[in-house]
Amino acid sequence: EEEEEPGNAGGESEAVAPPPVSDGVPPAAPVAGRSEATDAVGVMLQSARRVWGKPNVFQRMMSAAAAGGGGAADEGVLGAEEDVPPAGRGKGGGRGGGGGRGGRSGFGGGGPLPHFKFVSGTPFVVDGFGEPPREGRLYFLTHFHADHYCGLSRRWSDGLAGSSSQIVCSHITARLVARRLGVPEEKLRPLPLRTPAAVGGGGVSATVELIDANHCPGAVLLLFRLSDGRAVLHTGDFRYEPRIGAEVLSALGGRRLDLLYLDNTYCDPRHVFPPQAAVLEAVQRECRLLLESRRTLVLFGAYTIGKERVFLLAARSLGLRLHVSAARLATLSCLDLPRADVERLTTDASATRWAVVPMGHLRFDRIKAMLQASNGRFTAAVAFRPTGWCASSSAAGAGAAGRTLRAGATRIIEVPYSEHSSFGELQACVRELRPDHIVPTVGEAKAARAACEQLRGPKAAPVQATLAASAASAHITVSVGECGV
Repeated sequence: EEEEEPGNAGGESEAVAPPPVSDGVPPAAPVAGRSEATDAVGVMLQSARRVWGKPNVFQRMMSAAAAGGGGAADEGVLGAEEDVPPAGRGKGGGRGGGGGRGGRSGFGGGGPLPHFKFVSGTPFVVDGFGEPPREGRLYFLTHFHADHYCGLSRRWSDGLAGSSSQIVCSHITARLVARRLGVPEEKLRPLPLRTPAAVGGGGVSATVELIDANHCPGAVLLLFRLSDGRAVLHTGDFRYEPRIGAEVLSALGGRRLDLLYLDNTYCDPRHVFPPQAAVLEAVQRECRLLLESRRTLVLFGAYTIGKERVFLLAARSLGLRLHVSAARLATLSCLDLPRADVERLTTDASATRWAVVPMGHLRFDRIKAMLQASNGRFTAAVAFRPTGWCASSSAAGAGAAGRTLRAGATRIIEVPYSEHSSFGELQACVRELRPDHIVPTVGEAKAARAACEQLRGPKAAPVQATLAASAASAHITVSVGECGV
């Protein structure tokens, strides 16, 4: 999935033509909470224009690449998240705000919200902003990826008051929503992690607890304990690890999990991922080999938000400086990064040969153009493209190092790094949490049921799917039976 920067507060794309930093650079301070690292970002942004002065052709090209520039055919207004399944495009049952993912033109919805946007039996809406908000509903946002916030804007809840006009999310996501989408702070209700908070709407009361989802920065799972005694977990998007299971079970305190809304993006036995730590170490090893190749341009692909660990850990372990666009620097200022990480970032392309660019720019033709524009400064390029789609059972032999594509003096290394759960990790999640019912949140109902049936194993009874609808909600219930898997 190609990177597309989300629109700014005015609804315009942040993909800009040279000069690389314009008067439209957003202010440095995040809307909520300041830190020494934030102040450091502010200084860098304020001085960005002076740093560049009159950039040469290579500087202009690198800045445009880092900012996501490159023409309307490639870059749009909304930001695409990582690892959108190719088969999911055009499907009405996907995760997009209205009728599903449905490709980029479907972002923003139109039509009623899909059933899985509602917590069953409540007026609670999770990642559903594709239709105008209604009084009595309560809205939650799990993370800042466009297929989850699509439809959200600064005027989204105009005319509403009270809890229905607010969005419950993490502190990092609140900063991103305010800065990138222009949503006023008073319309956001950021909550800390691992701290139950009372919520309610439409006559339904509950507590909700936010748990780190091991996805992009600020992404959370939502654990609801409803007044009718049910416990419901919504994963948003997540990469399961034992820590998540332990935290959920601890929060449940012995109570059974009644309902699990599950990110089933990679729910297919073909999807086998190496551990994240092993992949990150493999990237660092490759980067270490490149330290002496001073005429090699090194690029890290990333999304508007997501994949930061790949380039930040490499920079931290090897003492690298990273070129980023002013827009990306402003986004990173919302993420509570350590000051030492922030100080490794620069908006000056001439200061380093290591750069972070949108994922969609890691194409041989674009990289060749960058090399040509460097006027001999660089004679080769290596690009890291982290994605789960290069990992499968058939490609398992490549291991954590991934696979390498070559064209002339350019190598593109497809790194098997995903921030979604693999099939085996989804199995471990279901086995550990033992939910009574599962609601898949990706894909059409029939395919989702089949995917969940695979999660349960071949000896389990056939999955039973029940559709129920009411004025407040509709949901798919997938029984996992008595096997407790």
